[in-house]
Amino acid sequence: MSLVVFFFLIGTGSVCTATAKSEPDEIQLTFDAQLETVEVEHCFSATGRPNSLTATSDLSNSITRITTSTRFDAPLDLRIEDNLVTLPKGSFGCLHYMINLPKGRDGDWRSGLNRHNGGLVLELDRLLLRRTPTGRLRGAKLFINTGNNVNASAPGAMIEKGQDRVGFKLLERPNDWGGSVAVGELQISNIVSSEMTVELVVVGTIAAPIATKLENWVRTGIETLTHLYGRLPVPQLQILVFPLGYNSDPVPWGEVTRGGGDAVHLYVDSTRPLDELNSNWVLTHELSHLTHPYLTGSDSWLGEGIASYYQNVLRARSGLLERESAWKKLDTGFKRGIAQLNRFDTLADHTQAMLRNRQYMRVYWSGAAIALISDVQYLEQSAGGVTLDALLDEFSRCCLPSRRRWRALELMTKLDELAGFDVMVPLHEKFVMKPTFPDLEESYKILGLRRGSNELLFDNNPEVTNRRGRIMAK
Repeated sequence: MSLVVFFFLIGTGSVCTATAKSEPDEIQLTFDAQLETVEVEHCFSATGRPNSLTATSDLSNSITRITTSTRFDAPLDLRIEDNLVTLPKGSFGCLHYMINLPKGRDGDWRSGLNRHNGGLVLELDRLLLRRTPTGRLRGAKLFINTGNNVNASAPGAMIEKGQDRVGFKLLERPNDWGGSVAVGELQISNIVSSEMTVELVVVGTIAAPIATKLENWVRTGIETLTHLYGRLPVPQLQILVFPLGYNSDPVPWGEVTRGGGDAVHLYVDSTRPLDELNSNWVLTHELSHLTHPYLTGSDSWLGEGIASYYQNVLRARSGLLERESAWKKLDTGFKRGIAQLNRFDTLADHTQAMLRNRQYMRVYWSGAAIALISDVQYLEQSAGGVTLDALLDEFSRCCLPSRRRWRALELMTKLDELAGFDVMVPLHEKFVMKPTFPDLEESYKILGLRRGSNELLFDNNPEVTNRRGRIMAK
């Protein structure tokens, strides 16, 4: 049997039917039974045909033949030159091409093609030629044939669920943003939270009790995130879970993707008991990334900082951590960040070199320190009326999901604008462009925290205990 996947890049209609409107591109993908090849048919309307399409290097190298035709003309062979396909003038019909999919292997997590125990996960840019110059998936509708009980999942909003196919509307995001389609052996369930449905996909064949355990783990993580402002930050969410065998780390890898829609990918040691998974920080960290827009690479310190801050705060609020333990974990993180400080590199410099030098602690925990300092200052300057939680809530209502990357200073400026007074922007000026770690002394004093010789100490007078509670006990 074959799997058939339809991408409708605006509008609906039958494959290869041209209309007077420029809206519908229609792309049909047909996988062979072994999930080793994909036959692609990409059709345009008479007024919506682009002059050219572009491919990633991976896609360009895996296409074996590409032709074009109208409803009246014989196929015409085309060539891909420098990853670009130039369409002949007057052609408003369809492109046809075949993709050979590399075998791939388990554990090849960031290649964009992952075969996992009977499931196949493919990034969109390994399948789609995109329009030039913008390359946007302009409100795509994606339909996946699921005949013979083959499951399928994609990012974006589900718009159809039938016996033989499911459909998704992809959000308008640049095509070079990562996003993945999953087909084959999948265990799919829906988790409803605050009137929003999350599609959870466990990739590959797996025993029912393990699938249930992983679903309960994800449910706990989603519930933990709602302790931020009572709901999830984005309107649709795809979660892909890759169950591994024994691993020294319970959750060795997680990431957020935003291409076509918001998604979280998690690689988890499925042999661990549920309590051990719930005590791990990675799921809460990755879900916390959904509270901010996609940031430019050199500004990722802010996104990683927000997620590192809330991975402890939210777990304390939900009861997964004792409050004092959460403060101690934050403090331990700050110490790790300080240990990677040097006299020369600013936080901005260190962020740019983070992947090359593999020194993440300075970046993550500097950002977390700025999140804590800003939370304390918002509270203090507003007499408790403004919190970082509330500002992120307002931001999600005005500005998420976002179709573009943001700069850190732009996001910080927006949060200050929502607050009505400046906190974040002065912190950017003070700590981001200088070779220093954010100074926590004043915030610790306000919160009644003090570093002893071996551990963090707590002042337990009611005033400072209440301040700490405003952060950890909501």
